[in-house]
Amino acid sequence: MQVFALTPEGILGWAQRKNVRLLENKELGQLALQRPGDPQQNLRFIPRPDRNLMTFALPLLFTVPEDRIPAFCVALSLANSATFAGCWTLNHQRGEPYFRLTVPSAGTGWTDTALDFTVGLMFSSGDRVGPNLMKIALEGADPATVLDPPK
Repeated sequence: MQVFALTPEGILGWAQRKNVRLLENKELGQLALQRPGDPQQNLRFIPRPDRNLMTFALPLLFTVPEDRIPAFCVALSLANSATFAGCWTLNHQRGEPYFRLTVPSAGTGWTDTALDFTVGLMFSSGDRVGPNLMKIALEGADPATVLDPPK
């Protein structure tokens, strides 16, 4: 079992071993994994070397209208109360919702299995809560419906 550092280089090595293509933004020092079957949705790998952290971020593919932000924030709070790993958040400047998980990147060793699990966690969290968040933001659904089973 190969152990690697959770750095952009370590993630690129994982992608090579998995035969997965990553997008690279050299200017920001970030990588992104396009979701299989939905190339518009990208899981971003955001290194924070000054803090020895790596953030996994899964932006949702909509913007929250300003008048829906209060209800949307209630929904985020409810979703976060039922989320064991990661958190739902909203970029207030741009109205962009996303799911994120930040983990230590220094002094830890990662395996392909651990990164596979984390990537799966990110996408499955988006699948489970994302559609309800979209309805709350764009269709005026009640924030209490955020954890309803997907339809």
